[in-house]
Amino acid sequence: MLTLRNLLSVRRQLKKEDHRLRMRIRNGLLAKYFPEMDRHWGSCLTENLAIVRWYLDPRQIAATEFDVFVRHVTTTTRGARQVSRLRKIYNAAEHSIGLPVDDAAR
Repeated sequence: MLTLRNLLSVRRQLKKEDHRLRMRIRNGLLAKYFPEMDRHWGSCLTENLAIVRWYLDPRQIAATEFDVFVRHVTTTTRGARQVSRLRKIYNAAEHSIGLPVDDAAR
């Protein structure tokens, strides 16, 4: 029983750390380089992190074809809703007011 409590405690700590890191990415990187992404920050964590990893610079999104962008940031096709969300992010990237991404941010 004690081991189970310890494991639950570790799980709770890891969830807090995961949330803390996601908020640092959202509030630190996205707010600076791609602030328009904040309103499209959805519940799909893997997609959000893929966009940050591959396309933190919105100018890079705008320079990429939409189909290529979708293939890079998704692992599965969930339908029209997912494509619609990604289309909004893609369109927002064209008019982004974020700072240019420097080598340190990459």
